[in-house]
Amino acid sequence: MRHFRAILALSSLLLLASQAFAQEPMPGKDGKHQRPSFATLDSNSDNYIDFDEFSTQEIRGGDHQTIFDSIDSDGDGKVSEQEFNSHKPPRRR
Repeated sequence: MRHFRAILALSSLLLLASQAFAQEPMPGKDGKHQRPSFATLDSNSDNYIDFDEFSTQEIRGGDHQTIFDSIDSDGDGKVSEQEFNSHKPPRRR
């Protein structure tokens, strides 16, 4: 019975650790984090990404509003799939 409790506790810890790991963004081939897809960001499926949807994502090295404005090339306050796919993030040095 004692071993059963230890195995159960260890299994629970492994399950929790695997779930936490699965929620982290996966790095790309070069070890850097990949940007999310348009469909992932368009949480309400209206074919546009508004600032509220965009701001839920983690952004490294920049603020949400500046980056959103640079992607929203026509300045209408929403990002179309074409704007999203046309945007090339600056390269890090």
